[in-house]
Amino acid sequence: GTKTRTCSVCKHKETVSVPGTKLPKSAKSFKDIKPGDWFYNFVDYAVIHGLFSGTSDTKFSPNTEMTRAQFVQVLANLSGVKGDNNVNSGFTDVPKGQWYVGAVKWAVENSVASGVGSGRFDPNGKVTREQMCVMLVKYANFKGITLAENEQKTPFADDTKIDVWAKEAVYKCQMADLVNGKGAGKFDPKGNA
Repeated sequence: GTKTRTCSVCKHKETVSVPGTKLPKSAKSFKDIKPGDWFYNFVDYAVIHGLFSGTSDTKFSPNTEMTRAQFVQVLANLSGVKGDNNVNSGFTDVPKGQWYVGAVKWAVENSVASGVGSGRFDPNGKVTREQMCVMLVKYANFKGITLAENEQKTPFADDTKIDVWAKEAVYKCQMADLVNGKGAGKFDPKGNA
């Protein structure tokens, strides 16, 4: 079904689609976040727009690390994709019937994400900060979005720890203000998102 909401971030009224799973009305439904938390309005926006749901009806778990499957599911939700979870994903570790199969298949078919080698996707592996940047840049390319260059490229102190295949994406995300460092000028590319 659909519901009319007022966006907590930009205040415009909109009709949003509510997927088959029951979504909370807003961030107010969660007992583990509160107004004043730096991420509160972002959670509110994501929940209202059906990008995320909580880990239960009353818990959002804002400090929980995100898995690769969760991240591609969010990108699929953002695109309005309702994937078939009973298809062959092409990965040995993404069996039919799992809640994320359709999102994984969609992401790979549209060059938004790729496997980790040896026929695996590693759906339950924690998405690293550099993997997240690569998927965000690939998603922008898929959608035909040109990422803004709001900031100058500033090399991170741990630049040599960023994998070669991820480096360009990390700095594109930095310049677009999508990511920043974690203190002492470091990016922490292998850290979990």
